[in-house]
Amino acid sequence: MQFKAGRIPTLMGLEVIETAANPNWSEGNQFIYVENFTALGVSVETKLNRHLDVQLRVINGWDQVSDNNKRKSLMGRVGISPDTLTSIGLVGFWGPEETGDNTANRYGVEALVWRKLGGAQLWVQGDYGREQANAALPTPAQDAKWWALGSWLMYDLRPSLGLALRGDYVDDESGARTSGSFGFPANTGQKIASGTATLNIRAWPNAAVRPEVRYDRSTLAAFAGKKDQVSIALGVAYLY
Repeated sequence: MQFKAGRIPTLMGLEVIETAANPNWSEGNQFIYVENFTALGVSVETKLNRHLDVQLRVINGWDQVSDNNKRKSLMGRVGISPDTLTSIGLVGFWGPEETGDNTANRYGVEALVWRKLGGAQLWVQGDYGREQANAALPTPAQDAKWWALGSWLMYDLRPSLGLALRGDYVDDESGARTSGSFGFPANTGQKIASGTATLNIRAWPNAAVRPEVRYDRSTLAAFAGKKDQVSIALGVAYLY
């Protein structure tokens, strides 16, 4: 059994804050809009047997160092490993997240499935969340809902070269997760989809070079007055 206390990364999602640890260079819309990044609190974690592990956290809230209300939030995860080629992670969360509001709970579930397929790896992630009506929502008198689905495929073309493909879709039905967030305009509902292809080049010791092309599309004119955009990027990381 392990105990952790302090500011710790979320239990949600495949992607993490450290870009070099992700399949793609950029993070997907699921990572940015439907998950928290970190939390401050305490975590109890244990591996019950070789097929099952459990984590439970009491936290100040999503990405909060000091609690912004008078109640704590909960997050838990169950990990299932049926065999060496498959893993399943189930996450649940519950608690009030808005400033000064102790009664409007945010709650939801997530499933992340990994499967090794010969020389490839496949992940599928699904999220569903809901927040009870409160003054901070774009439509204060209604509960907010959102859901998302994403998939990643990684394949090593040769030892020094890999290809990572990602597709994701976020349906922010009420605008709770995207309204005014990370450059998006204020809105009461938005759907976003993206597709990303990244080459992971490991031809030099301790270095990773990652050219990437990405396409995003929204139901709103969210990208400098347009509904879609193409991004081209090159990331270089030195691992030590």
